[in-house]
Amino acid sequence: MDPYTIGELSIGIVSIIGAIGGCCLIMFKSKCLSLRLCWGCIDLERDKKAIQMEVEKDVEETDEGM
Repeated sequence: MDPYTIGELSIGIVSIIGAIGGCCLIMFKSKCLSLRLCWGCIDLERDKKAIQMEVEKDVEETDEGM
């Protein structure tokens, strides 16, 4: 097996980081109660009420600061 060049390694690393970033984007922007990624390897259950309460709290604090 030949050693990889720095260009080949950088393309591989950027591809992996991009795939992880895409999964994180799906997880954080989704409004679903449960998410399954990678054919069930990553299974998330979200508490939307707690998230909504946190968002409302942040909005109230922002409004009070103005």
